[in-house]
Amino acid sequence: LTLAPLTLQLETLGNDADTPPLKLILDGPVNGQGSLNLTVMGSAKQGMVADIKAQQIELSPLNSYLQSIAKVALLDGNLDLDGHLEYRSVATPQLQFTGEVAINQLVLNSQIDDLGLLKWRRLGFKGLNFTYPNGRLHIKEISAIQPYARIVIEADKTLNWAKLAVNDSKPSKPGPPLLITIDALRIRNG
Repeated sequence: LTLAPLTLQLETLGNDADTPPLKLILDGPVNGQGSLNLTVMGSAKQGMVADIKAQQIELSPLNSYLQSIAKVALLDGNLDLDGHLEYRSVATPQLQFTGEVAINQLVLNSQIDDLGLLKWRRLGFKGLNFTYPNGRLHIKEISAIQPYARIVIEADKTLNWAKLAVNDSKPSKPGPPLLITIDALRIRNG
């Protein structure tokens, strides 16, 4: 990702015990079309608080990561994010994220036959609230605008999606369960 020109502002940078919390503000365009604004405040004692606003962050740089786990090609898509992150380092680190996320104009093709596999105009998540370590994710609303998925039952009664996995990876040990609550799911023109 290209972040240029980049504006970075630091306040109260110091290592004395009585130094007030650090404040960092980062602002700039991303890849010439998107934008990122990040404000971070915190200290080792108090933890960290961050406000993140990102618009039209291109997702194509994630293509190589996706191809390491699945036979897919990410042709298009961008990310919008507006959120608040809090991190506290106590006996057990605690993390909370609240905000909204949207993935726009996603196009994902199968590398097996180069046909469209998954796409949508917008997939939005409103009222996100994620907490760690208790593993809870609450979403007030998921809205899908013009979603499309190509799902084919093959002659051997398997789904076309089953053939997309890259077999190089070993199964990982399952972690603690994540409790997910979704209040509403809205699909428009799908």
